Amino acid sequence: MQKLLEFIYSKLPLSLQNVAISAYGYLWKNRRLGGIFKEELKLCHERENYSNEEWEIYQTYWLRKLLIHSSQTVPYYKQLFSKIKHNEGLLEKFTLNDL
Repeated sequence: MQKLLEFIYSKLPLSLQNVAISAYGYLWKNRRLGGIFKEELKLCHERENYSNEEWEIYQTYWLRKLLIHSSQTVPYYKQLFSKIKHNEGLLEKFTLNDL
């Protein structure tokens, strides 16, 4: 597919090559910076001033979320957690120090 696009692009007149590159750039920008990007950027800026306690709460929340998700959806971790007979309640209480 890439070769075909390069072939077509090389056959276009210069003015249409400029239009094609501009359209591609616009689509790429929207792909990278569209969707939830602005909201996530805002949240990132808010976290710049977190205290140590706020960072610990934030990291613990996402660690727990990741552990629960992986224990439910990733075959390796499903098997691992079933061997050690974990329960979701245990993961919901997991802390950074438990690592």
